[in-house]
Amino acid sequence: MNFPPREVVDRVKKEFPEGTRVELIHMDDPYREMPKGLRGTVKKVDDTGTLMMAWDNGSSLGVVYGEDSVKKLDSVKVTCYGETKVRDSRKEADEFYFQAICGSEGSEQERYTKIYAELLNGNTECSDEYPDICPRCGKEYKGHPALSRKDNKTYICPDCGTLEALEAVGASEETKADIMKAIHGE
Repeated sequence: MNFPPREVVDRVKKEFPEGTRVELIHMDDPYREMPKGLRGTVKKVDDTGTLMMAWDNGSSLGVVYGEDSVKKLDSVKVTCYGETKVRDSRKEADEFYFQAICGSEGSEQERYTKIYAELLNGNTECSDEYPDICPRCGKEYKGHPALSRKDNKTYICPDCGTLEALEAVGASEETKADIMKAIHGE
């Protein structure tokens, strides 16, 4: 058997990091039936480019580079009410959380809406939890966060959200300070 060059193995390792979900397209193993469409999770990639697997049917047969084939799934990790699940299809996750929004109200609807917004932003990990330490200023805050205008993914405290909005319209430092004082009743 010829092993692939180091550059190819490095590319495979980059494309299929640990935890990547895949669907089997073809595997020709004389000792175990591995049906097309079987899904599994990549555990690691060895130095021959073989994907070391945990298949959903319990098998751990590796996907041999150049012999077998899989396709990468558009999976997303979602944490809701403290429970984390990996969904194999972003589209199915989108549809599930959209329906959850429609069938709920109040704080439950807010949780589902946050997850749905993160899915639409293209996040690979989504959660219903809000941070309580702002990554922009490092301060603790309460209440609903703002979505940073810098990357449209990071949740920041309301004050930093206001400052980013003011920066976006070119407000001077003096204007920003005056507005922040007015918000905080100073």
